Amino acid sequence: MGSYYTYFNTAGGPPAVTFSVPYYDLFGLSVVVSGCLPVHHYSQLKGVVCIDRSVSDLLSDVTYFNKGELNYAFVLDGEARVLTHPLLPRPQTIRDDPLFIRLTSLERSPQALDVMTSMIRGESGNSTFVSPRVTSRGDTALQRVDVRHVLSHYFWSPVARTHFSACVVLVDGAVSVRSVVDTSRPPPFVYHRLDLTSPPHTCRHFDRVVLAGASAVKFAPTAFVDPYEYLDTEETKTTVDRYELYMSGRNSFVETYFTDGLRESVTETFRLDAILAARPAHYAIWRYIGTKAGVYRQFPGTRLRKEFDHTQEPWYKRSISMKGMTSLSTPRDDPSGTGTIVTLSHSIYQGRPSQVHSSSDPVTAVMGMDVTITFLYQQLLDSYPECSATDKTRDYCCRCFLIDNSGFIIIHKHFLDYISSEHTTNVHISVKEPVITQDLVTKNIMTQATCVNVQELRDQYYWKISLPGSANGSLFTPSYTLLDVPGTNVFVVIATGPAPALPVTCSWCDTKTDLRLCSEHRCNCPCFRRTDIYGYCNDKFFLKT
Repeated sequence: MGSYYTYFNTAGGPPAVTFSVPYYDLFGLSVVVSGCLPVHHYSQLKGVVCIDRSVSDLLSDVTYFNKGELNYAFVLDGEARVLTHPLLPRPQTIRDDPLFIRLTSLERSPQALDVMTSMIRGESGNSTFVSPRVTSRGDTALQRVDVRHVLSHYFWSPVARTHFSACVVLVDGAVSVRSVVDTSRPPPFVYHRLDLTSPPHTCRHFDRVVLAGASAVKFAPTAFVDPYEYLDTEETKTTVDRYELYMSGRNSFVETYFTDGLRESVTETFRLDAILAARPAHYAIWRYIGTKAGVYRQFPGTRLRKEFDHTQEPWYKRSISMKGMTSLSTPRDDPSGTGTIVTLSHSIYQGRPSQVHSSSDPVTAVMGMDVTITFLYQQLLDSYPECSATDKTRDYCCRCFLIDNSGFIIIHKHFLDYISSEHTTNVHISVKEPVITQDLVTKNIMTQATCVNVQELRDQYYWKISLPGSANGSLFTPSYTLLDVPGTNVFVVIATGPAPALPVTCSWCDTKTDLRLCSEHRCNCPCFRRTDIYGYCNDKFFLKT
């Protein structure tokens, strides 16, 4: 505590609250900020009184800012250190003292320096200029991001009696999603906490207790006026009863808990029940819809983890980034325990009377469906008969598999031999098919991109696959065929030769870590390199333009 006394004993002037930099709490609770005030008696320092406040709680309004598709907010302190920003991890996910990053390391437009300078001077202001927007391509750690530049409006103002300043960034012409559904006759509402509500019609679905032929609703933190309070408070039967009374229009007690338009979003998504009940899909594990307003409805309904936030799931992010297209995920373990699954998802635009949409329209929700990899592989064989044909003269079959536009394998024949996440999750084409990979790289169809992870101080390398317009959605070679599936993130590969073994020099690609440390050998799997982009002594990042 010596630093507190040394500072306040020499600070002079009228007493004012001094805020610390965010740090990880001694007891491991969360990242906190300390607000401290000196106690003087006859001009002599007698002590220091402090209070700790969780950064997640303090900045929840900014962290969960959800007003428009590409709009966001951020907060700086008086030294231009960014406390929360969409390009940084959410405060509640940090498990160590955070690395402080200045705004100009995240906002790379030249005009961002003027915004930062004004904010640290404690001024209010606004400015308009073109700035980049970063959207995740799914699993951000492996598939990385897409960047587009849009005309943006910056509005900033200081936070009274602190050295913090907040800024809201709005895209030019952005339209907020608004519901116009009639809520005067609300539909039945069932919350996902079946253990607290005990609904009468339940059954077993893959060893889970579910609603029989009906969906259940789970709220994301963005659905609440105070997201941190929701995450930090245990739900009880009384809480759930209040939710149900409010959603059914019989009580307004919890209205101040929820954001505007939430009840309309619940009513809108109820239509899903009738659609799915009329179209049974025995091959589907789960079917669901997640809205921008924070409503997640799953069919059939079952209990979910409280921390589950559909807006942070790769399938949701991927569909937001690929508006108007159908996307397939790579295999993953179902959190409900049903095994290894693949997710099919598609974005839903805000309704228009003409029913004609464009990629500039706002997305109101994302629909998804989980299927087993066995079912998906059978669909592949049914769609491409040559995949199940045997070449009797050479004693092997055509190998058919699916990859996404980042080069990760969605389904492969070998996956059926070992149906587990250990052998099917995050498998890159460079691991299973290194010769095809090298040919794709040589033909400039599979190209490498890079980005900087400023929080972990490393350069991350990833891959993008795209066929040139002149190829008409296909590539034919003597050893394999690459086919683009229109309107999706998927490519079909039909290989006509045996799969060669992975070169010894690239064996490190097959490790099961989330991201590999790049090898000194020439290998084509996603990886990262540690980089010296941060000067600790002068607290500054050295980033390329």
